[in-house]
Amino acid sequence: MSKNREKFNESLKVASEVLKDSKFVWIISHHDADGLSAAGLLAKSLMRLGVLFHIRILFQPTYSIISSLLKSESSVLVFCDMGSGQIDQIIKVFKDYPDRRRQVIILDHHQPLLEDFEDSEIVHVNPMLFGFDGAEEISASGVTYFVARALDEKNKDLSSLALVGALGDKQDKEENHGFYGLNREILEDGKSVGAIVEIEDIRIFGRERDPIPLAVEYTIDPLVPGVSLSPETCNKFLSGLNIPLKKDGVWRTISDLSDEEKQKLLEAIVEKIAEKRREDKTSIFKEIFGKEYIFPQESRDSYTRNAREYDALIASCGRSSKNGVGVSICLGDRGETYKEGVKIFNEYRAKFARSLQWFINNEKKAVEQLKHTQFIDGRGVVDEFIMSHLASVIAINRLLSPEKPLLTIAGFSEDLVKISGRANEYLVKKGVNLGLAMREASTLINEGAVGGGHNIAAGAKVPENLLEKFLKIVDEIIAKQLISSQD
Repeated sequence: MSKNREKFNESLKVASEVLKDSKFVWIISHHDADGLSAAGLLAKSLMRLGVLFHIRILFQPTYSIISSLLKSESSVLVFCDMGSGQIDQIIKVFKDYPDRRRQVIILDHHQPLLEDFEDSEIVHVNPMLFGFDGAEEISASGVTYFVARALDEKNKDLSSLALVGALGDKQDKEENHGFYGLNREILEDGKSVGAIVEIEDIRIFGRERDPIPLAVEYTIDPLVPGVSLSPETCNKFLSGLNIPLKKDGVWRTISDLSDEEKQKLLEAIVEKIAEKRREDKTSIFKEIFGKEYIFPQESRDSYTRNAREYDALIASCGRSSKNGVGVSICLGDRGETYKEGVKIFNEYRAKFARSLQWFINNEKKAVEQLKHTQFIDGRGVVDEFIMSHLASVIAINRLLSPEKPLLTIAGFSEDLVKISGRANEYLVKKGVNLGLAMREASTLINEGAVGGGHNIAAGAKVPENLLEKFLKIVDEIIAKQLISSQD
Protein backbone atom coordinates (compact mmCIF):
# COMPACT_ATOMS: atom_id res chain seq x y z
CA MET A 1 0.00 0.00 0.00
CA SER A 2 1.35 3.42 -0.95
CA LYS A 3 1.58 6.09 1.72
CA ASN A 4 -1.33 8.50 1.82
CA ARG A 5 -0.39 11.41 4.05
CA GLU A 6 -3.45 13.42 3.08
CA LYS A 7 -5.85 10.74 4.35
CA PHE A 8 -3.77 10.27 7.50
CA ASN A 9 -3.97 14.02 8.16
CA GLU A 10 -7.74 13.92 7.67
CA SER A 11 -8.08 11.28 10.38
CA LEU A 12 -5.92 13.39 12.71
CA LYS A 13 -8.12 16.41 12.08
CA VAL A 14 -11.32 14.47 12.80
CA ALA A 15 -9.88 13.15 16.07
CA SER A 16 -8.70 16.61 17.15
CA GLU A 17 -12.08 18.17 16.43
CA VAL A 18 -13.87 15.52 18.51
CA LEU A 19 -11.48 16.18 21.42
CA LYS A 20 -11.94 19.95 21.17
CA ASP A 21 -15.71 19.54 21.54
CA SER A 22 -15.50 17.02 24.38
CA LYS A 23 -16.27 17.73 28.02
CA PHE A 24 -14.75 14.67 29.71
CA VAL A 25 -12.38 12.10 28.18
CA TRP A 26 -11.50 8.60 29.29
CA ILE A 27 -7.92 7.81 28.22
CA ILE A 28 -7.31 4.05 28.03
CA SER A 29 -3.70 3.10 27.32
CA HIS A 30 -1.16 0.29 27.44
CA HIS A 31 1.24 -0.28 30.35
CA ASP A 32 4.49 -0.14 28.36
CA ALA A 33 6.64 2.95 27.77
CA ASP A 34 4.86 3.80 24.51
CA GLY A 35 1.43 3.50 26.11
CA LEU A 36 2.39 5.53 29.17
CA SER A 37 4.00 8.22 26.98
CA ALA A 38 0.90 8.36 24.79
CA ALA A 39 -1.39 8.69 27.82
CA GLY A 40 0.77 11.44 29.32
CA LEU A 41 1.04 13.27 26.01
CA LEU A 42 -2.70 13.23 25.38
CA ALA A 43 -3.44 14.24 28.98
CA LYS A 44 -1.08 17.23 28.76
CA SER A 45 -2.69 18.42 25.55
CA LEU A 46 -6.17 18.07 27.11
CA MET A 47 -5.03 20.00 30.19
CA ARG A 48 -3.99 22.85 27.92
CA LEU A 49 -7.47 22.77 26.37
CA GLY A 50 -9.13 22.77 29.76
CA VAL A 51 -10.78 19.39 29.07
CA LEU A 52 -11.27 17.04 32.03
CA PHE A 53 -9.95 13.48 31.72
CA HIS A 54 -9.36 10.24 33.54
CA ILE A 55 -6.60 7.76 32.70
CA ARG A 56 -6.76 3.99 32.98
CA ILE A 57 -3.80 1.76 32.07
CA LEU A 58 -4.46 -1.79 30.84
CA PHE A 59 -2.66 -4.83 29.47
CA GLN A 60 -5.35 -5.33 26.84
CA PRO A 61 -8.99 -4.26 26.50
CA THR A 62 -11.44 -7.17 26.52
CA TYR A 63 -15.13 -7.21 25.68
CA SER A 64 -16.09 -6.95 29.37
CA ILE A 65 -13.67 -4.08 30.02
CA ILE A 66 -14.83 -2.18 26.94
CA SER A 67 -18.45 -2.76 27.96
CA SER A 68 -17.84 -1.37 31.45
CA LEU A 69 -15.93 1.64 30.11
CA LEU A 70 -18.74 2.50 27.74
CA LYS A 71 -21.06 2.76 30.75
CA SER A 72 -19.03 5.70 32.05
CA GLU A 73 -20.22 9.27 32.02
CA SER A 74 -17.44 10.40 29.68
CA SER A 75 -18.33 12.03 26.39
CA VAL A 76 -15.34 10.47 24.62
CA LEU A 77 -13.38 7.25 25.08
CA VAL A 78 -9.81 7.26 23.67
CA PHE A 79 -7.77 4.08 23.24
CA CYS A 80 -4.01 4.70 22.99
CA ASP A 81 -1.58 2.01 21.86
CA MET A 82 -4.50 -0.43 21.62
CA GLY A 83 -7.90 -0.67 20.01
CA SER A 84 -7.01 -1.54 16.42
CA GLY A 85 -6.79 -5.20 17.35
CA GLN A 86 -9.98 -5.06 19.43
CA ILE A 87 -12.16 -2.96 17.17
CA ASP A 88 -14.46 -5.93 16.60
CA GLN A 89 -15.13 -6.02 20.36
CA ILE A 90 -16.02 -2.31 20.38
CA ILE A 91 -18.46 -2.88 17.51
CA LYS A 92 -19.89 -5.92 19.32
CA VAL A 93 -20.52 -3.89 22.50
CA PHE A 94 -22.21 -1.22 20.39
CA LYS A 95 -24.45 -3.92 18.91
CA ASP A 96 -25.19 -5.71 22.20
CA TYR A 97 -25.72 -2.51 24.19
CA PRO A 98 -27.08 0.20 21.87
CA ASP A 99 -27.57 2.51 24.85
CA ARG A 100 -23.80 2.56 25.42
CA ARG A 101 -22.87 3.86 22.02
CA ARG A 102 -20.61 6.89 22.38
CA GLN A 103 -17.73 8.59 20.63
CA VAL A 104 -14.64 6.38 20.50
CA ILE A 105 -11.20 7.40 19.22
CA ILE A 106 -8.49 4.82 18.54
CA LEU A 107 -4.89 6.09 18.42
CA ASP A 108 -2.88 2.98 17.57
CA HIS A 109 -0.05 1.69 15.40
CA HIS A 110 -0.58 -2.09 15.65
CA GLN A 111 -1.87 -4.19 12.79
CA PRO A 112 -5.60 -3.41 12.41
CA LEU A 113 -8.07 -6.27 12.75
CA LEU A 114 -10.58 -4.47 10.53
CA GLU A 115 -9.68 -1.91 7.90
CA ASP A 116 -13.01 -1.32 6.22
CA PHE A 117 -16.02 -0.58 8.38
CA GLU A 118 -18.46 2.29 8.71
CA ASP A 119 -19.32 3.75 12.10
CA SER A 120 -19.34 7.50 12.57
CA GLU A 121 -18.82 7.10 16.32
CA ILE A 122 -15.49 5.31 15.90
CA VAL A 123 -12.58 7.48 14.74
CA HIS A 124 -9.80 5.06 13.79
CA VAL A 125 -6.42 6.79 13.60
CA ASN A 126 -3.80 4.24 12.63
CA PRO A 127 -0.95 5.04 10.20
CA MET A 128 -0.99 1.45 8.94
CA LEU A 129 -4.37 2.18 7.34
CA PHE A 130 -2.61 4.78 5.18
CA GLY A 131 0.50 2.83 4.15
CA PHE A 132 2.89 3.77 6.96
CA ASP A 133 4.92 1.20 8.90
CA GLY A 134 3.57 1.11 12.44
CA ALA A 135 6.33 -1.21 13.60
CA GLU A 136 9.21 1.06 12.64
CA GLU A 137 8.35 4.61 11.64
CA ILE A 138 5.77 5.68 14.21
CA SER A 139 4.56 4.53 17.62
CA ALA A 140 1.27 5.13 19.43
CA SER A 141 2.77 8.11 21.25
CA GLY A 142 3.76 9.43 17.82
CA VAL A 143 0.20 9.08 16.55
CA THR A 144 -1.01 10.81 19.71
CA TYR A 145 1.54 13.59 19.15
CA PHE A 146 0.19 14.31 15.66
CA VAL A 147 -3.31 14.60 17.12
CA ALA A 148 -1.96 16.97 19.80
CA ARG A 149 -0.24 19.03 17.11
CA ALA A 150 -3.51 19.17 15.16
CA LEU A 151 -5.13 20.52 18.34
CA ASP A 152 -2.52 23.26 18.66
CA GLU A 153 0.88 23.87 17.03
CA LYS A 154 2.16 24.92 20.46
CA ASN A 155 2.08 21.25 21.41
CA LYS A 156 5.28 20.68 19.43
CA ASP A 157 7.11 20.72 22.75
CA LEU A 158 5.40 17.37 23.47
CA SER A 159 7.48 15.80 20.69
CA SER A 160 9.96 14.68 23.34
CA LEU A 161 7.37 12.32 24.86
CA ALA A 162 6.60 10.93 21.42
CA LEU A 163 10.26 10.00 20.94
CA VAL A 164 10.36 8.35 24.36
CA GLY A 165 7.50 6.12 23.22
CA ALA A 166 9.19 5.39 19.89
CA LEU A 167 12.36 4.30 21.70
CA GLY A 168 10.24 2.16 24.00
CA ASP A 169 9.12 0.28 20.89
CA LYS A 170 12.71 0.09 19.52
CA GLN A 171 11.93 2.25 16.49
CA ASP A 172 15.40 3.79 16.12
CA LYS A 173 15.92 1.70 12.99
CA GLU A 174 17.65 4.27 10.79
CA GLU A 175 21.42 4.26 10.38
CA ASN A 176 23.30 5.04 13.64
CA HIS A 177 20.12 4.45 15.64
CA GLY A 178 18.26 7.33 14.08
CA PHE A 179 14.60 7.74 13.16
CA TYR A 180 12.95 7.84 9.76
CA GLY A 181 9.56 8.64 8.31
CA LEU A 182 6.97 10.10 10.65
CA ASN A 183 9.25 9.70 13.67
CA ARG A 184 11.84 11.83 11.91
CA GLU A 185 9.23 14.54 11.36
CA ILE A 186 8.45 14.48 15.10
CA LEU A 187 12.16 14.76 15.88
CA GLU A 188 12.53 17.77 13.59
CA ASP A 189 9.54 19.41 15.29
CA GLY A 190 11.22 18.94 18.65
CA LYS A 191 14.51 20.35 17.42
CA SER A 192 12.74 23.38 15.93
CA VAL A 193 11.29 24.41 19.31
CA GLY A 194 14.35 23.49 21.37
CA ALA A 195 12.71 20.49 23.04
CA ILE A 196 15.19 17.93 21.63
CA VAL A 197 18.90 17.97 20.85
CA GLU A 198 20.28 15.20 18.64
CA ILE A 199 23.90 14.13 19.17
CA GLU A 200 26.17 11.20 18.30
CA ASP A 201 28.04 9.54 21.15
CA ILE A 202 28.54 6.30 23.07
CA ARG A 203 25.13 4.72 23.67
CA ILE A 204 25.63 3.63 27.27
CA PHE A 205 22.87 4.02 29.82
CA GLY A 206 23.65 6.71 32.40
CA ARG A 207 26.25 8.37 30.17
CA GLU A 208 25.60 11.81 31.71
CA ARG A 209 24.73 10.79 35.26
CA ASP A 210 26.14 7.47 36.48
CA PRO A 211 29.76 6.80 37.55
CA ILE A 212 31.58 5.07 34.68
CA PRO A 213 31.84 1.65 36.45
CA LEU A 214 28.08 1.57 37.15
CA ALA A 215 27.19 2.64 33.60
CA VAL A 216 29.40 -0.03 32.02
CA GLU A 217 28.34 -2.75 34.47
CA TYR A 218 24.66 -2.28 33.61
CA THR A 219 25.20 -2.10 29.85
CA ILE A 220 22.87 -4.70 28.31
CA ASP A 221 22.18 -3.13 24.90
CA PRO A 222 24.51 -4.61 23.88
CA LEU A 223 25.73 -6.96 26.59
CA VAL A 224 29.48 -6.84 27.14
CA PRO A 225 30.50 -10.50 27.73
CA GLY A 226 32.27 -11.03 31.04
CA VAL A 227 31.72 -7.37 31.99
CA SER A 228 27.99 -6.61 32.08
CA LEU A 229 26.24 -7.49 35.36
CA SER A 230 29.51 -8.30 37.14
CA PRO A 231 30.97 -5.45 39.25
CA GLU A 232 34.20 -7.33 39.97
CA THR A 233 35.07 -8.14 36.36
CA CYS A 234 33.78 -4.74 35.21
CA ASN A 235 36.21 -2.97 37.55
CA LYS A 236 39.03 -5.21 36.34
CA PHE A 237 38.11 -4.46 32.72
CA LEU A 238 38.12 -0.70 33.31
CA SER A 239 41.36 -0.69 35.31
CA GLY A 240 43.11 -2.26 32.32
CA LEU A 241 42.21 0.74 30.15
CA ASN A 242 44.11 3.27 32.27
CA ILE A 243 41.24 5.75 32.08
CA PRO A 244 40.96 7.90 35.26
CA LEU A 245 37.56 7.08 36.77
CA LYS A 246 37.61 9.97 39.24
CA LYS A 247 38.61 13.61 39.12
CA ASP A 248 39.33 15.43 42.37
CA GLY A 249 37.76 12.53 44.23
CA VAL A 250 34.50 12.74 42.24
CA TRP A 251 33.33 9.94 39.94
CA ARG A 252 33.48 10.80 36.25
CA THR A 253 30.69 9.94 33.81
CA ILE A 254 30.91 8.72 30.22
CA SER A 255 30.11 12.24 29.01
CA ASP A 256 33.09 13.58 31.00
CA LEU A 257 35.54 11.51 28.96
CA SER A 258 37.72 13.07 26.29
CA ASP A 259 37.29 11.90 22.69
CA GLU A 260 40.50 9.87 23.03
CA GLU A 261 39.23 8.18 26.22
CA LYS A 262 35.85 7.45 24.65
CA GLN A 263 37.57 5.86 21.67
CA LYS A 264 39.68 3.68 23.98
CA LEU A 265 36.59 2.54 25.90
CA LEU A 266 34.67 1.88 22.69
CA GLU A 267 37.42 -0.20 21.15
CA ALA A 268 37.74 -2.31 24.32
CA ILE A 269 33.99 -2.95 24.49
CA VAL A 270 33.79 -3.82 20.79
CA GLU A 271 36.72 -6.22 21.18
CA LYS A 272 34.97 -8.02 24.06
CA ILE A 273 31.73 -8.42 22.11
CA ALA A 274 33.51 -9.50 18.91
CA GLU A 275 35.37 -12.23 20.78
CA LYS A 276 32.08 -13.73 21.95
CA ARG A 277 29.97 -13.28 18.83
CA ARG A 278 32.71 -13.73 16.24
CA GLU A 279 31.21 -10.90 14.24
CA ASP A 280 32.57 -8.00 12.25
CA LYS A 281 33.74 -5.22 14.59
CA THR A 282 32.28 -2.51 12.39
CA SER A 283 28.70 -3.75 12.88
CA ILE A 284 29.27 -4.08 16.65
CA PHE A 285 30.66 -0.54 16.80
CA LYS A 286 27.44 0.71 15.23
CA GLU A 287 25.44 -0.96 18.00
CA ILE A 288 27.14 1.00 20.75
CA PHE A 289 27.84 4.31 19.03
CA GLY A 290 25.16 6.43 17.45
CA LYS A 291 22.33 8.90 17.92
CA GLU A 292 21.33 10.05 21.40
CA TYR A 293 18.40 12.36 22.12
CA ILE A 294 18.75 14.93 24.87
CA PHE A 295 15.96 17.02 26.39
CA PRO A 296 17.81 20.23 27.38
CA GLN A 297 14.99 21.55 29.57
CA GLU A 298 15.58 18.65 31.98
CA SER A 299 18.22 18.58 34.73
CA ARG A 300 21.49 16.92 33.78
CA ASP A 301 21.31 14.48 36.71
CA SER A 302 17.73 13.41 35.84
CA TYR A 303 16.71 10.20 34.10
CA THR A 304 14.34 12.35 32.06
CA ARG A 305 17.14 14.25 30.30
CA ASN A 306 18.13 11.39 27.97
CA ALA A 307 15.32 9.89 25.88
CA ARG A 308 16.53 6.29 26.28
CA GLU A 309 16.81 6.67 30.04
CA TYR A 310 13.39 8.34 30.21
CA ASP A 311 12.04 5.31 28.36
CA ALA A 312 13.71 2.91 30.81
CA LEU A 313 12.41 4.87 33.81
CA ILE A 314 8.74 4.83 32.87
CA ALA A 315 8.94 1.33 31.38
CA SER A 316 10.13 0.05 34.77
CA CYS A 317 7.09 1.70 36.37
CA GLY A 318 4.77 -0.08 33.95
CA ARG A 319 6.53 -3.41 34.43
CA SER A 320 6.29 -2.97 38.20
CA SER A 321 2.53 -2.24 38.06
CA LYS A 322 3.18 1.37 39.13
CA ASN A 323 1.50 2.91 36.11
CA GLY A 324 0.36 6.02 37.95
CA VAL A 325 3.95 6.89 38.79
CA GLY A 326 4.97 6.51 35.14
CA VAL A 327 2.12 8.69 33.88
CA SER A 328 2.82 11.35 36.53
CA ILE A 329 6.44 11.56 35.38
CA CYS A 330 5.20 11.99 31.79
CA LEU A 331 2.93 14.77 33.03
CA GLY A 332 5.96 16.60 34.41
CA ASP A 333 6.18 15.55 38.07
CA ARG A 334 9.82 15.99 39.11
CA GLY A 335 9.21 15.93 42.87
CA GLU A 336 8.34 13.05 45.19
CA THR A 337 6.66 10.96 42.50
CA TYR A 338 9.77 11.24 40.33
CA LYS A 339 11.90 10.07 43.28
CA GLU A 340 9.55 7.12 43.71
CA GLY A 341 9.99 6.34 40.01
CA VAL A 342 13.78 6.29 40.39
CA LYS A 343 13.45 3.91 43.35
CA ILE A 344 11.17 1.65 41.28
CA PHE A 345 13.67 1.73 38.43
CA ASN A 346 16.63 0.81 40.62
CA GLU A 347 14.73 -2.10 42.16
CA TYR A 348 13.57 -3.23 38.73
CA ARG A 349 17.06 -3.00 37.23
CA ALA A 350 18.50 -5.20 39.99
CA LYS A 351 15.65 -7.69 39.57
CA PHE A 352 16.11 -7.78 35.80
CA ALA A 353 19.85 -8.31 36.16
CA ARG A 354 19.17 -11.40 38.31
CA SER A 355 16.70 -12.72 35.74
CA LEU A 356 19.13 -12.21 32.87
CA GLN A 357 21.86 -13.92 34.87
CA TRP A 358 19.45 -16.83 35.47
CA PHE A 359 19.01 -17.22 31.72
CA ILE A 360 22.76 -16.99 31.00
CA ASN A 361 23.49 -19.62 33.66
CA ASN A 362 20.66 -21.95 32.59
CA GLU A 363 20.44 -21.41 28.84
CA LYS A 364 20.69 -25.09 27.85
CA LYS A 365 17.94 -26.14 30.27
CA ALA A 366 15.78 -23.05 29.81
CA VAL A 367 15.40 -23.13 26.01
CA GLU A 368 13.20 -25.61 24.16
CA GLN A 369 13.22 -25.96 20.40
CA LEU A 370 10.22 -26.50 18.15
CA LYS A 371 10.60 -26.92 14.40
CA HIS A 372 10.13 -23.25 13.51
CA THR A 373 10.19 -21.46 16.87
CA GLN A 374 12.07 -21.62 20.17
CA PHE A 375 10.75 -20.77 23.61
CA ILE A 376 11.77 -20.13 27.20
CA ASP A 377 9.41 -21.10 30.01
CA GLY A 378 10.10 -18.77 32.92
CA ARG A 379 7.03 -19.63 35.01
CA GLY A 380 7.86 -19.64 38.68
CA VAL A 381 11.28 -18.11 38.02
CA VAL A 382 10.88 -14.82 36.15
CA ASP A 383 8.21 -12.16 36.68
CA GLU A 384 5.72 -11.77 33.81
CA PHE A 385 6.74 -8.22 32.89
CA ILE A 386 10.45 -8.92 33.21
CA MET A 387 9.99 -11.93 30.92
CA SER A 388 8.92 -9.78 27.97
CA HIS A 389 11.86 -7.44 28.58
CA LEU A 390 14.15 -10.46 28.79
CA ALA A 391 12.86 -11.64 25.41
CA SER A 392 13.84 -8.30 23.87
CA VAL A 393 17.34 -8.31 25.39
CA ILE A 394 17.97 -11.91 24.28
CA ALA A 395 16.83 -11.05 20.76
CA ILE A 396 18.82 -7.79 20.56
CA ASN A 397 22.01 -9.49 21.73
CA ARG A 398 21.44 -12.58 19.55
CA LEU A 399 21.96 -14.85 22.55
CA LEU A 400 19.91 -17.54 20.79
CA SER A 401 19.63 -18.64 17.17
CA PRO A 402 18.45 -15.78 14.94
CA GLU A 403 16.98 -18.37 12.57
CA LYS A 404 13.82 -18.84 14.67
CA PRO A 405 11.41 -16.45 16.44
CA LEU A 406 11.71 -16.49 20.24
CA LEU A 407 8.70 -16.97 22.51
CA THR A 408 8.87 -16.50 26.27
CA ILE A 409 6.30 -17.78 28.75
CA ALA A 410 5.47 -16.34 32.14
CA GLY A 411 2.67 -16.78 34.67
CA PHE A 412 -0.09 -14.20 34.42
CA SER A 413 -2.85 -15.40 36.74
CA GLU A 414 -4.08 -18.66 38.22
CA ASP A 415 -5.17 -20.04 34.87
CA LEU A 416 -3.57 -17.73 32.27
CA VAL A 417 -0.02 -17.48 30.93
CA LYS A 418 1.55 -14.53 29.15
CA ILE A 419 3.52 -15.13 25.96
CA SER A 420 5.92 -12.60 24.46
CA GLY A 421 7.27 -13.10 20.96
CA ARG A 422 10.33 -11.53 19.33
CA ALA A 423 11.63 -11.89 15.78
CA ASN A 424 14.30 -9.92 13.91
CA GLU A 425 14.54 -8.08 10.61
CA TYR A 426 16.02 -11.14 8.89
CA LEU A 427 12.98 -13.26 9.84
CA VAL A 428 10.51 -10.50 8.96
CA LYS A 429 12.06 -10.25 5.50
CA LYS A 430 11.57 -14.01 5.16
CA GLY A 431 7.85 -13.54 5.82
CA VAL A 432 7.49 -13.95 9.59
CA ASN A 433 4.71 -11.85 11.14
CA LEU A 434 4.44 -12.58 14.86
CA GLY A 435 1.50 -10.23 15.39
CA LEU A 436 -0.65 -12.07 12.86
CA ALA A 437 0.59 -15.46 14.13
CA MET A 438 -0.37 -14.62 17.73
CA ARG A 439 -3.75 -13.26 16.67
CA GLU A 440 -4.57 -16.21 14.40
CA ALA A 441 -3.49 -18.76 17.02
CA SER A 442 -5.64 -17.00 19.65
CA THR A 443 -8.62 -17.06 17.29
CA LEU A 444 -8.16 -20.76 16.57
CA ILE A 445 -7.93 -21.51 20.30
CA ASN A 446 -11.02 -19.35 20.86
CA GLU A 447 -11.23 -20.15 24.55
CA GLY A 448 -10.13 -17.05 26.41
CA ALA A 449 -6.97 -16.49 24.37
CA VAL A 450 -6.10 -13.03 23.04
CA GLY A 451 -3.07 -12.00 21.02
CA GLY A 452 -1.61 -9.63 18.47
CA GLY A 453 1.07 -7.00 17.95
CA HIS A 454 3.66 -6.21 15.28
CA ASN A 455 5.46 -8.39 12.77
CA ILE A 456 8.66 -8.23 14.81
CA ALA A 457 7.23 -8.20 18.36
CA ALA A 458 3.93 -9.51 19.68
CA GLY A 459 2.21 -10.97 22.72
CA ALA A 460 -0.66 -13.13 23.88
CA LYS A 461 -2.54 -14.29 26.96
CA VAL A 462 -3.54 -17.96 26.84
CA PRO A 463 -5.30 -20.38 29.24
CA GLU A 464 -2.55 -22.42 30.85
CA ASN A 465 -4.16 -25.75 29.96
CA LEU A 466 -4.06 -24.76 26.27
CA LEU A 467 -0.46 -23.52 26.22
CA GLU A 468 1.01 -26.55 24.48
CA LYS A 469 -1.69 -26.41 21.80
CA PHE A 470 -1.13 -22.67 21.32
CA LEU A 471 2.64 -23.07 20.90
CA LYS A 472 2.09 -25.84 18.35
CA ILE A 473 -0.35 -23.69 16.36
CA VAL A 474 2.00 -20.69 16.37
CA ASP A 475 4.82 -22.96 15.15
CA GLU A 476 2.62 -24.20 12.30
CA ILE A 477 1.55 -20.66 11.36
CA ILE A 478 5.18 -19.49 11.25
CA ALA A 479 5.97 -22.43 8.96
CA LYS A 480 3.15 -21.37 6.60
CA GLN A 481 4.36 -17.76 6.63
CA LEU A 482 7.85 -18.83 5.64
CA ILE A 483 6.53 -21.07 2.84
CA SER A 484 4.16 -18.36 1.55
CA SER A 485 6.97 -15.83 1.29
CA GLN A 486 8.91 -18.19 -0.97
CA ASP A 487 6.04 -18.57 -3.45
